Amino acid sequence: MLNPDSYRDSMTDKIKCLHLSNKYSMMKAKTFFLFFTLTLAGTFLFQSCNKNSSSNGSGCGPQTNTYYYISASDKALIPYKGTDTIKLQCNGGQIATFIGQGKDSGLVKTYAGSYDCPASLIENLQYYKTKYVSANYSLPLIIKQSFLYGAGGSYVIINFDNNEFSRGAFVFAGSHYDLDSLIIGTKTYTKIQFLPLTNNYQSTDKVYFNVQYGIIKIISQGKEWNLVP
Repeated sequence: MLNPDSYRDSMTDKIKCLHLSNKYSMMKAKTFFLFFTLTLAGTFLFQSCNKNSSSNGSGCGPQTNTYYYISASDKALIPYKGTDTIKLQCNGGQIATFIGQGKDSGLVKTYAGSYDCPASLIENLQYYKTKYVSANYSLPLIIKQSFLYGAGGSYVIINFDNNEFSRGAFVFAGSHYDLDSLIIGTKTYTKIQFLPLTNNYQSTDKVYFNVQYGIIKIISQGKEWNLVP
């Protein structure tokens, strides 16, 4: 006849063994999951490194450079030479005389290749820029013309009072004008185009511009600046 105490001890030992076996199985599962996670992360990191390496140009084949230059007809739309004097009078009475520091030119590189190899195709976009400084106005006036790929030509960019105004140069060559004429003092200016704020076309801040005189008027941050002939 089976001793009850012996039977109970035997069952207790079996339960302990089963419990230990389950703990061991759970540990094995956790270890496998951790190994799988580390392996997956390592694979992703390796692929990422390979992509970064490709992005820097290695393993992407020959590098192609294309060059885009501002056309002579676009250049002619900007009447400034780089050493000009631009005199503007604020509606508050202040007159600021801006003197050009010379025309700077160069190429801006943009990477236009595939996602994996962006450096495989480099587009070199020409620009011209002149910085105008004034002895009685703390901020410079900057006039820039830059080739914009995809726009089919160049853009005119004017920085004044920490605002950036811009528009495609092709607009100035058209027959439609934002304003037919504008009288400042005793002088009448015609065929005027607006350069709006770059990031806010709906703003009332803008530059009045024509191909003969360049900047005629600037409305910026609640002030109006008019060209002094």
